[in-house]
Amino acid sequence: MPISALALALTGLWLWRTDIMSTNSTIFAYPWDHHKYIAMADGNPFGFHIAPYCWRVGNPLLAKLLPFGSQTSFLLLAYGFVALTGTLSWLLARQAGFSRTLALTGLLFFFSLQWGPKFLLFDFWLPDAAILALMTLAVLLLLRGNLVAFALITAAGVAVKESMLFVLPLVYTFNAARLIDRRAALRTLLAGLPALTTFVVIRTAIPAWNDDPAYIATLPEQLWLVRDGGAEYDLLDVLREEARNRLARFDHNEARAYLFGTFGLAMTILPFFALERNRLWFGRFLPFLLLIASQMLFGHDTERYLILSFPAWLIFALNGVSKLSARFRIDEWTWTLIPITLMLFELVMRNPFILPLRYHALALAIAICLAAAASHLRPGMAHERRIAT
Repeated sequence: MPISALALALTGLWLWRTDIMSTNSTIFAYPWDHHKYIAMADGNPFGFHIAPYCWRVGNPLLAKLLPFGSQTSFLLLAYGFVALTGTLSWLLARQAGFSRTLALTGLLFFFSLQWGPKFLLFDFWLPDAAILALMTLAVLLLLRGNLVAFALITAAGVAVKESMLFVLPLVYTFNAARLIDRRAALRTLLAGLPALTTFVVIRTAIPAWNDDPAYIATLPEQLWLVRDGGAEYDLLDVLREEARNRLARFDHNEARAYLFGTFGLAMTILPFFALERNRLWFGRFLPFLLLIASQMLFGHDTERYLILSFPAWLIFALNGVSKLSARFRIDEWTWTLIPITLMLFELVMRNPFILPLRYHALALAIAICLAAAASHLRPGMAHERRIAT
């Protein structure tokens, strides 16, 4: 399939231009999350007991099953899931009713996101690449009305990361004919039951021993360290502390991270050009978006969490592109220039994640100028202008 080949090629391009956090990297030794997942893959994925990592057995288990070393296995998984998300972006756009050209624009938008492929390949040890692919697939299956496959994918996704549960309310919002719809509620319960069961089974079968000094003493610091120099993991304490920290450090950089840091300038503002079309879509995706945003109350990352809302934001942005194309008779191919220009900037600069906002503005300006020029030179448009004057 040409789209899959393109997604694989673009993933390879990003891997070539990304300084991944391999075992030879100067920052590999930092006591970050990756050490926990490596330990799970190298040992018994079900025998690690530091929460919340111990409950995310899916990716380390897959890495262990591959006939390679841990680094190669995790990198291959991240590579495959990033390429898969690219392909799924195209399929999701097509299923949502967009043309092939706009679907291609959506695929290119995904590959232009620094906190998309670039970060997912940089820290390839994390389950983030897998969970984004599975969430995108789940939304696609919902649009296709395949609830059986949706239930199976979400059950598998919960074993990768608990945030997979965020897609479950979409069964209701995508199927409810009214605010209170018993039939849609029943379908939601049945479709979500496998994922909820998997969630409970994993939490029961793999107890967290963060507060067990004897167990902590058997681990090196990089495996037991969770936050603030300790192994403790209490959600209420984390909530209070993280909420306080976010308020204390809020400045213009944080504001930029919330507004443009995840999806860039174009994908952030394009949805506002199709408010009428996006009103329905936004209502459907609202619980999903709120749950994803709630992650910021329990962790210090921002863009890394918000990137999971990509399936929704893809549809929002393409609605804006479609409306602008129809309103101003802009050739749909013109919009591919925005993500292509962004990717060129990123490839030349080799910036890890954050491309300055002025480059986003320049990419958008290039596309607008080209669209205006093409519209002016189109024979029919020129004739209409002469008549109007």
